[in-house]
Amino acid sequence: MQWSQVTVPSPSASASASTSTFSSQPHPVPTPTIKNHSVTLYNNKLYVFGGYDGRKNHNSLRTFDCSTMEWSHVSDVGGRLPPGRNGHTATLAGSSIIIIGGWLGSGPLAADDCWSLDLHDPDCPHWSQLPALGSPPGPCNMHSSDY
Repeated sequence: MQWSQVTVPSPSASASASTSTFSSQPHPVPTPTIKNHSVTLYNNKLYVFGGYDGRKNHNSLRTFDCSTMEWSHVSDVGGRLPPGRNGHTATLAGSSIIIIGGWLGSGPLAADDCWSLDLHDPDCPHWSQLPALGSPPGPCNMHSSDY
């Protein structure tokens, strides 16, 4: 296994021109400048949700298409959006990304909620808050999850 830096073709470059890195190449949708966000791979796309930019928490959803090497902002999402957060977990279960907890940006405690982003139809993603049944773990932030 070896790390390598991802490069993308310059939009104005010809087929024979060289490539440039994310840090030096402008994109139609800027590379997110956030931390404590989540990234989940589904159908060859990385779904980036939430995060903190040093001023506020976000609830935006972006994708990075691993085939075309392009960022997109996903603005047409159904359902009620979860509040902005950072330090949450995102776990792929089937065709849904499950978001648990995170810090909402106010108060001493983390969130104790659970959300689902349904990607069954990737052209029409849909958010829904999942009901808490049984004994939920309570507020959690900067935790981990796996499926």
